[in-house]
Amino acid sequence: MHNRTPQDQLRSFAQPDGSAGGPNTALLRTRPSILKCLAILFVASCLMEGWEPWDRMLFNEDTEVTLHFWVLLNCLNACLLNLSNFITASFVSPLTLQLLGNVKTVLGIFISALIFGNAVTPTQAVGCGAAVGGVYVYQRFGKSYESATQHYLEAKEFAYVRMASAAVHHLHMSTSPAKSGGVAFPSQYDSSGLSSWDKIESELRGAPLTLRCRMASDHVTEVQVSMGQDVAHAKALLAKLLDIPYSHLTLYYKGKLMFDPLSFNDFPHSDASAGMDIDVKIATE
Repeated sequence: MHNRTPQDQLRSFAQPDGSAGGPNTALLRTRPSILKCLAILFVASCLMEGWEPWDRMLFNEDTEVTLHFWVLLNCLNACLLNLSNFITASFVSPLTLQLLGNVKTVLGIFISALIFGNAVTPTQAVGCGAAVGGVYVYQRFGKSYESATQHYLEAKEFAYVRMASAAVHHLHMSTSPAKSGGVAFPSQYDSSGLSSWDKIESELRGAPLTLRCRMASDHVTEVQVSMGQDVAHAKALLAKLLDIPYSHLTLYYKGKLMFDPLSFNDFPHSDASAGMDIDVKIATE
């Protein structure tokens, strides 16, 4: 799972066991990589620490039980650390996550100097000051900019939600009825707004879906939509939600929500898709 995004990893635990995206299937798929990493780390441990730690832990009868306890506790701590990183990454933006990493580095240097008496070089001191200063600038001016644009975004929120509903049309068109009903799922956004796609190999026809529209100010609006049994039914539902003629429903989706300006003469289409992405999740209820 080392090459998957935190959102993908968390999403796999929500899938039922035995499905293509379930946790057991994901673990089996990554088993060769896990075994390779274990072999590399074992060789590195023997080269740097020798065979004595392994001999004491596995073969020495005089080994104290506390040694095994501390090893297991260390493994549990690593597991909880990874889990907390995944959960944090699923709730904050990439920029905020990067800032948190910088703050963690600064705190690590400070604690190391305070407890262990490690020397701090002038270069490290300048870097720590720049990192803390960047966090302050973001907290002071970045939040102010978001507050200033919040009113502008709220004024167009209804139009955004209506356009977000239209993304179901593309999702339904991308379903493969002849195979297993997999639907394209936007999993990761890069700086240009393009997304990579995963296949959720499960039948979604008639399943409740949630369209989540994230604004530039991180304000999230959700719209509940139920998938239709066929394309015509889905288009009719969307045309009613969007309050536009059925024949004008010519939308497509790639990373960010796009649309035909001729079909939305009453929408502020010049900047309607700016700072917005669409994510789709399966309702668990």
